[in-house]
Amino acid sequence: MPAEWEPHSDTWLAWPHNLDTWSKNDLHKVEEVYVEIIRNLIDGERINILINDEHYKYKIITLLHREKINFDPIRFHKIPTDDVWIRDFGPNFLARETLTGRQIAVNRWRFNSWGEKYPWEKDDNAEREIVRKVKLPWFDPGIVLEGGAIDVNGKGSCLTTTSCLLNSNRNGNLSIEEMEKYLKDYLGINNIIWLNATLQGDDTDGHVDNIV
Repeated sequence: MPAEWEPHSDTWLAWPHNLDTWSKNDLHKVEEVYVEIIRNLIDGERINILINDEHYKYKIITLLHREKINFDPIRFHKIPTDDVWIRDFGPNFLARETLTGRQIAVNRWRFNSWGEKYPWEKDDNAEREIVRKVKLPWFDPGIVLEGGAIDVNGKGSCLTTTSCLLNSNRNGNLSIEEMEKYLKDYLGINNIIWLNATLQGDDTDGHVDNIV
């Protein structure tokens, strides 16, 4: 699995909509942040945005047009979600160099909203739909793993936390040895650094992207 800072062709976003996460006033502010994210990405890569229905497509185009942001490189995908945290529920992309060039594939993990804390069925299904749309070879490890729970350097090392990956609300009583085998088999990892750390009140039970 490449590091997140390596060059890449696409970014995937899920447009914010959940009024249980933000008030209407706050949602407008969050949308403004997403517009700025798009502004900073649009000249360097393609942007894929998950939307719940066509209404959001025209809303986003209106917001971008108002800010004079080119929306031609954006691909809209009508894939309903429960919330925006696509880093956690989306697939991760894999790459390897071969004699015939670079090969790309994806992992389709399971998502259960950080241990069934919130509705998650649409998010879990969204990952499956993304995998179907990208039309790349894919793997199905069959266990829960959120993207924010791991941080890799693209050289075979992975940072993660025991409080999240070994939590019984994800995969029951999966042992550390079993989890390490999944990481090695599906991410190409050979060096796993476990952190015994968490954050009080953190819904993710200590995602490494919150801690490090």
